[in-house]
This record gives sequence, C-alpha cells and structure tokens, in this order.
Amino acid sequence: MKRYWVMLWSLWAMRLVRQPTVAVRVAGGWLRGQVARDGSHVRYTGIPYATYENRFQVFGGNPNHITLFGESAGSASVLHHFVSPMSKGMFQKAIMQSGSAISPWSLQFEPIKTAKLLANQMGYNLDDPYKLYELFKNKSITELLSTRVPRNYGDVVLSENIFVPCIEKNIPEADKFMPDSPYNLITKGTYNKVPVIIGHNNAEGYMFVGKENDTTIRNFNIFSSLPRDLKFASNLEKKQTADELRKLYFDEDDKDNDILAKLSKYEGDSGIVYPVTITAELLSTTMDYPVYMYKFCRDGWMNLLKLLFKFGEYPGATHADDLFYIFKFAVTLPQSFYEMKTIDRMSTMWTNFAKYGQPTPNITQLLPMKWYPLDMKEPQLLVIDKELSIEPLWNPSLRFWNETYTKYRRKS
Repeated sequence: MKRYWVMLWSLWAMRLVRQPTVAVRVAGGWLRGQVARDGSHVRYTGIPYATYENRFQVFGGNPNHITLFGESAGSASVLHHFVSPMSKGMFQKAIMQSGSAISPWSLQFEPIKTAKLLANQMGYNLDDPYKLYELFKNKSITELLSTRVPRNYGDVVLSENIFVPCIEKNIPEADKFMPDSPYNLITKGTYNKVPVIIGHNNAEGYMFVGKENDTTIRNFNIFSSLPRDLKFASNLEKKQTADELRKLYFDEDDKDNDILAKLSKYEGDSGIVYPVTITAELLSTTMDYPVYMYKFCRDGWMNLLKLLFKFGEYPGATHADDLFYIFKFAVTLPQSFYEMKTIDRMSTMWTNFAKYGQPTPNITQLLPMKWYPLDMKEPQLLVIDKELSIEPLWNPSLRFWNETYTKYRRKS
C-alpha cells in the first residue's frame, strides 16, 4: 500500500514539472513556447526560424530523419499520416503506442448524421451540411466542448469518441487528407511505408472502465456495445456474435466474479489491443519495412494512470502507463529510482529505433536479447516486463475478434 501512496503523491507532483510544448508555425517561421502556470494557454516566445530546415538545425535535428511518435489517439493520428497522400515524405520512421486508425473510435463513417446530433443537442434541427458548418463555426469553444451527444444505452465509454476523422468527398480545388478508410488504403498498399514500432499494454481497459460510472456499468450489454465499425446482415448474426463474446469475456462458470476486471478486458481488447494487433499484421504483410511489435506489461512504481483510475491493486499496465517509463520528466519522481532498469531499457530501444531503425542493434547487458521484426510465418511480439521475453502475436480472444471483423468489418 505504501507504494501507491507514493504514486498518488506523484500524480500531484507532476503539476510542478514544466511540460514541453510543440513548435508552431507562424508567418515568420517556427516558435516554441511555455505553458502558463494555470495551464490555460501557451505563451510563445523566442526568435522565429525562417525555414523548415533551419528549425531542425537549431534543435540539432535533421528534416530528412524524422520519427513520428504517438500514444493513444496520437497513435491513431500517426497511422492517419501513414495513409494520407498529403503526408508523403514527412517522416521516415514511426512509433505507435496503444492506438490505431483502424479502430472503432478513430474513424467516423457518418459525419453528417453525427453533426446533426450535436446540433440537436444545441437546440437546432438542421440537415444542410453548410448550415451545420456555419452553426459550429460561430459557436464558442466552451459551447462546442460542453455539448455532449449521449451514447447509446448499454454502450461503452470509447463509443463517445464520435468527432474524429472521416473519409472525405471530392471538393474542387481541395486536397483530401483521408481519401478512403485507413483499412482500405493499407490493404491496397497505397500508403506511406516506413519502419515502425507498434504495440499496446496488457491491461489497457482499466482506464476506460475507470471512466465509466455505476449506471453505465450496470446498463452495459455486449449486443449494444459491439463496435460501430462492424456491420451485421441481421440482428440474429449480431446476437450470435454477442453470445460468443459473452462466453469469452464473461463466462458464468468462471470462478472470478470481478466484473470490473472482465469488463476492462473486453473494453481493452475491442478498443485497443485488437485494432493495434491487426494493424501490425496488415503493415507487416503490405510493406517490406520492418514492423516491431511489443506488449508492455510492467506493473511497477510508475503505473500512475492505473492508480489514477482506481485500479492500483490490479495487475498489469493500463492505457498510457507506458509513457511514464519513457519520458525524461518521469525520473524527477522519487519512485523512478525503483524503475530505472525498465526506464533505461525502453528509452534506449526507442532511441535506437529513431537513430538506427533498429531497437536492439547490439546485444548488451541492458538489452540482453534481440527484438526481431514480425515474421508472418510465425508472428511473435516482444513482452516488456521486468525482464524481456517473446510470445505469439495472437491469442484466442484476439483470433475471435479477427474472425468477426473478417466477416463484418465496415469499410466504407
């Protein structure tokens, strides 16, 4: 219990650490700034850098040697850049952690319908997309963010991510960032191909269940929560799929009656683990560049998100727990002393990949085994825990999701 009191203190102490800000482009070049003390805005200061190349020279970088990195929705954004023709040549490597654009929450198949629902919540009954655009354009940020489209009864929290990228129609004199669904573009091989690290954590769902409440947990049912990127020919087929998933995740004969643990496994697999896994396989089979797949399992002193969402006594690493084992600010927290081996190991592999295109170019005392790219003849991933190991890419639950998506995936 003492360990989690230290972690709780760390969540508060994180506010004291100055957070980095991205450089932004302005008319005169690029600026970097500082976050205001209350976190309300970014104050940009400094000398603009006149060109894209100069910006990287000042920061000691190379514009032709860029690794794009993202976690969660940021990881989905990285994959959006993979498939967008507008991002061609922008980056040479990529790292995607716990997120994919091939997921039920990262693509909107019905953008106009969704916009209408938001307008209805604001008291407007509009069908014309141009009128909807004018409405939202003139609303304040507060109005836009405080208006909520309720989720369907029985659905899960990730279903509320509805304002996300969509497949774009042809608009005269306008480039299309997203000409087709990420799944279609990758399976066709029409995307920006670069080496990639991609993976997930072993207990992703704790965070999402932590965002639920007693009512949504009580109302949850699998039939209503099936991902929106599945399209069934009939309710009978949908019910049969829901029944199979109930056996997999909520087996009544299972002696473990912890509904939160079971629900977190279901939400984590459907929202993060399966989409990441199929993305890794699709990338590996449609390009010649290496795909390094991992699963982060470390249950240690730096699992701050798991604690924040009240799963501190549960095993494993939840969504975004891995970030505290990578970034430099984490070592300012006192308990990082107990985790320096994992922190050094992960930061070294990630840095090696950015520098050399290989996370383990050499066997060392810190990295005692080679991390090989996926081999689709016998696909295995790297397990990152207190020690490193390997295991098969697919397990029975993920295989069932794959069979389901093979039959019912919505592609347009």
